[in-house]
Amino acid sequence: MSDGFEPMRKTLIVEDNVTFRQMLNESLCSGFPTMEIEEEPDGRELFNKIDSFHPKIVFMDIRLPGENGLELTKKIKKNYPDIIIILTSYGLPEYRQAARESMADYFVPKGSSLQGIQRNTGKTGRG
Repeated sequence: MSDGFEPMRKTLIVEDNVTFRQMLNESLCSGFPTMEIEEEPDGRELFNKIDSFHPKIVFMDIRLPGENGLELTKKIKKNYPDIIIILTSYGLPEYRQAARESMADYFVPKGSSLQGIQRNTGKTGRG
């Protein structure tokens, strides 16, 4: 039985808040038991992690120590066809626009449910 994410089983969570990162990991594991998940607390080792793990989905926080998630998203999208989902506490239109300009595939506020993520209710407008 497929969980709907079969071709995108490998998922990377890039989030500096330990509590939120663990909560998202647990929710994804519960909702999608076949999903392989790895975590990265910031952008410092992000590209090494991508090269070794080969994720299909990246949950990217906007506010990270050092380089922000929007800039990291631009860099990832130049080299990898992976889906980038921007996570943020801010549901403001400016953040949705910034996500679109960063070539993010989806914009999902942090309070979204797994069902909301599946329905792509926070699409940035691309594809």
